[in-house]
Amino acid sequence: MAPRCQIRSALPPPTHPDGGLCTAVCHQDDGALIKLRHPGYPDTKNVLLVFPALDPIIADDSDDGDNVNANNADSADNTNNSNNTKAMFGLHCETARIACAIAANNRWDGFLSTNKATDATPLPLLPDEILPAGSYYFHVPWLGDASSAAAALPYPVVPSFANFQFPHDNLPSLWAAMRIPRHRGDTQPRPSSFDQVVLARDVSCRISQSIFGTESAHLVPRMENSWFNANGMLLYSSRPSIPTAISVDDPRNVLLLRSDLHHLFDQGRFVLVPKEGIWVVHILSGLPEEELAALYHNVCLQPLSGLSVEFLFARFAWTVLAQLSQGIFLQAGVNRQLVTVQGDSVLTKMWSGPDCLVQFTAAKSRSQSPKKRIGTGSENQDGDDDDGEDACTDGDYNDIDGRGRKRWRSSSSPSSVGSSLLESPLVNREEG
Repeated sequence: MAPRCQIRSALPPPTHPDGGLCTAVCHQDDGALIKLRHPGYPDTKNVLLVFPALDPIIADDSDDGDNVNANNADSADNTNNSNNTKAMFGLHCETARIACAIAANNRWDGFLSTNKATDATPLPLLPDEILPAGSYYFHVPWLGDASSAAAALPYPVVPSFANFQFPHDNLPSLWAAMRIPRHRGDTQPRPSSFDQVVLARDVSCRISQSIFGTESAHLVPRMENSWFNANGMLLYSSRPSIPTAISVDDPRNVLLLRSDLHHLFDQGRFVLVPKEGIWVVHILSGLPEEELAALYHNVCLQPLSGLSVEFLFARFAWTVLAQLSQGIFLQAGVNRQLVTVQGDSVLTKMWSGPDCLVQFTAAKSRSQSPKKRIGTGSENQDGDDDDGEDACTDGDYNDIDGRGRKRWRSSSSPSSVGSSLLESPLVNREEG
């Protein structure tokens, strides 16, 4: 009898080998959030940033409660009935603090507190410890004359990435301590061949380790090329002495991601940050039991080489400020003290609520971050399209069958990044 085709069973839902974010042990009400607030405004109008609580916290019931958990009125208080443990989720403390510091114009001396008062004391948490779900105020020490009129004003906030000034030689200590080895091919290829450099260097997706369906994912997006040049970011590129038409198209600003993860990355659904001295994925939307967080939150990246820590930090700032520019803080309709960049000048002034809406929350131009798949086949691997428009089109396209047929896809934008976070069921849009 001739052999018959062997049919394999359907695949199960994707899971991480560790089973996920221990939702069987850590239980909390849906929608636990970390609300990061500006102490200079009323509590009904002072939420700067909102993040989902996805980092598990497990404490023994014998804990006397004399910690930040007990002091935070908004913190989730959940008990697992099977093993006498108190369990909840929170947020990596230094990730939260640095996000606020970016919004406060790179004030790394700022601190988080559960107290809004000007004499508040910092939370007694180490950088890699976890903030329980709840509300926290980000305080910035006043460095000028305490008796001046300016001392009574709220500290200024950066309203958008376009107004973000990159902190050269002044990264937060957690980021400054990170090292990524150089790649020996950084300075060898032709300037137009960065796609092949990235593919040869990374080989597989730096998150999933998939080798199929991978794409070059920019850290500083293509649409931010002007910001890149204005902030002198070419210093961190592989060829700083050789100008190119599109400065962001540099191997040190690009890593290989699977196409679905690239799309989520450009939508601001996750960032790449250091925790415990290791580069990890940090998810920015959803619930612990949902696929994105269960699969990828706090997952270590595949080994990195040839990337710039500065570009990774700029991407983190881009994602944080996209939420701020499209989010609760600027849409509250109240006056805000903002810091903006106008040419060579940096201006700090109070903006009216309507002006905040008009100037900073309107939809911006669409991202031009390339989403072209750079597979292991022979199709179009030099990063150039036959019409030469890869660098400037609003839409992006993939070669879907190796025969030159193109499929158009829309790209992300600053507004879509912010809205993708704010449209999550976790975020209460009514609280400002």
